[in-house]
Amino acid sequence: MGWLREVLHLEEVGSRRYASFLETDRTDVLPGVCQRYVITDGLHDLVFGIPEWRHYKSEWMAGRKSAPLHAMKHADYQLLLQARKHFIKAREQMLMRDYYSPSAFDRLKLRKDPPKFFKTVTTPVGKEIQAGNQLMKRVVDKQKSSEFEDSVKDVDYAARRRQLLTLEGAQQLATNLQVMAQQCGARLQQA
Repeated sequence: MGWLREVLHLEEVGSRRYASFLETDRTDVLPGVCQRYVITDGLHDLVFGIPEWRHYKSEWMAGRKSAPLHAMKHADYQLLLQARKHFIKAREQMLMRDYYSPSAFDRLKLRKDPPKFFKTVTTPVGKEIQAGNQLMKRVVDKQKSSEFEDSVKDVDYAARRRQLLTLEGAQQLATNLQVMAQQCGARLQQA
């Protein structure tokens, strides 16, 4: 079993928790190389992480336990859920494309060059990621503008700051996914 662990480099594999994007360094991703698994993993983190950050408590700062987005206003959280719907749709489209190619053009490309087919991201997926990212940016901007105004008496500064940092990290992930999807889509057009 020890040799298998060495061959597969299991010690180097990051955690599969929904906040794993906050603790992993993506230096293993080569610039300009389309790696769809990174996009799929990032979409998974966003799809399953958004509700978890709202409802599940985690320990932070001297033993305090709370969910990072528990104090978020309902209207802002609804925008975040709309962004999540776009990420869900993009993730489903990416996963279903591996199983079933709906268009004749896709089937022809799959028969002609399977690796090229599987390394590309279609335009609808890129548009869904972009739409979700725009909504995430709106939420982050609203939180930044109201960080010191709304619910100042209800929620202390540390919790508001943690909420903003969580949203900024998720928005940065969405931006990175959008850029990667555009690069993979550009490769589709060039090929």
